[in-house]
Amino acid sequence: MAHGTTPTAAPAPRILGHRAGMVAAAFPSKRDPGAEYIAVCVAGRAECSCAGFRYRRECKHTEALKLIAAELGRADRDISAPPASQTRRLA
Repeated sequence: MAHGTTPTAAPAPRILGHRAGMVAAAFPSKRDPGAEYIAVCVAGRAECSCAGFRYRRECKHTEALKLIAAELGRADRDISAPPASQTRRLA
């Protein structure tokens, strides 16, 4: 980073869709305004349309998407789980 400059946050991804075990997002390109990279994570395996993923089979977009998928999965479980007061104990 050049002296006197402040780091800028990466643009936030746009979630294209998610359901149990799958999430897709569009990540804006920092180099090419208007361009987006599409990343998809299914059952913990992620792929991306960026050049970095094509060369290395991993990239910052897939790493971020895996974190997003984990958070969405936790949120889904929290929403779908009944409160403890509504569960019955089997004898």
